[in-house]
Amino acid sequence: MNDVVYDLGSGDGRIPITAAQKYGLRRAVGVEINPELVLESKANAQNAGVSDRVTFQQKDLFQTNFDGAT
Repeated sequence: MNDVVYDLGSGDGRIPITAAQKYGLRRAVGVEINPELVLESKANAQNAGVSDRVTFQQKDLFQTNFDGAT
C-alpha cells in the first residue's frame, strides 16, 4: 500500500504503529508535542519492527506540514 498516514497528537504511537503493521503503509508519521511520549513512541516502533516505516516528530500539530498525507 502506498498510503502515508499522519497521526496528530500521537501519544505513545499505537495508531501509526498499528496502521503500519496491519495495513502495510508506505509511511506513518506521528506528531506529538510531549518529548517523553516521542521517545516512548520511537521505542515502541522499534520493538514492533516498523521503525523503518514509522517516524515520530516532536512538534506542535498546528505548525506541522502534512501535505504528503494520503
